[in-house]
Amino acid sequence: MTSLEVVGGFCWNKVSGRRVSACLPMHTYGFPVQSDKIKKICDRYNIEMIEDAAESLGSFYNENHTGMIGKTAALSFNGNKIITTGGGGMILTNDDDLALKAKHITTTAKVPYPWDFVHDEVGYNYRLPNLNDAS
Repeated sequence: MTSLEVVGGFCWNKVSGRRVSACLPMHTYGFPVQSDKIKKICDRYNIEMIEDAAESLGSFYNENHTGMIGKTAALSFNGNKIITTGGGGMILTNDDDLALKAKHITTTAKVPYPWDFVHDEVGYNYRLPNLNDAS
């Protein structure tokens, strides 16, 4: 018996009453999780799978690079990761709309105007310095 149910197209935890939005499996030390099994469960409950592929750069699962099985993946460039810039990270996706949205909010959500600074939503400054980005 599961404590999850799908109501109105969203997954809900029946015990806490809270919505379950995403599942974040982490590929640790280059060892991929069983992504196909996790994805199947996520699809059954209408939950987005967001892979944490920071420690599995270059690893494969069923002939796919880790970080490419779900709709979205995250890579960290913290000092203890495979590729490091001292901080920051990267978002991976094959969804063009999601990529544009992510780029917009991670570059301060600034609307391009030649003389004015207008931000159309809450944004963040998650860009890498040019020197770190040049590697």
